[in-house]
Amino acid sequence: MDKPVLISILGRQNSEDGGAAVELITPGRLARDGDAWVLTYEESDPSGALGISTTLLVEGQRVTMARQGTAHSFMVFEQGQRHLSYYDMAEGGLTVGVHTRSLGAHISEAGGQIELCYHVDLPNRRLAESSVRVKIDPVGGM
Repeated sequence: MDKPVLISILGRQNSEDGGAAVELITPGRLARDGDAWVLTYEESDPSGALGISTTLLVEGQRVTMARQGTAHSFMVFEQGQRHLSYYDMAEGGLTVGVHTRSLGAHISEAGGQIELCYHVDLPNRRLAESSVRVKIDPVGGM
């Protein structure tokens, strides 16, 4: 199964420097890979990540996000877990910790939703608290 979907993403971030919110609505693809769901989409101007392709792999209550293109990153989200993640940008690379406070992922052939709340840190310093809601809606009678 590989179907077109409409993806609505609402992201919020709070840091010492203030807060920001980004909303993105974009076409994408939803596919099944064994017991996992694979969601792919292209980033756009409002997200500040133009030229980047994002893939979310949902395996039960574990979500992996990989971004490729003008910048690269790989993040793993598991509730209550901290994983090291790598960001590779034009300015250089950076390894950060990603601690997932909460995660909910409910996906089927009819679409679904992913909700994440996590913070990003360096050793002994929290950089930002983030939350992301991804809503997946069928396109064309899925």
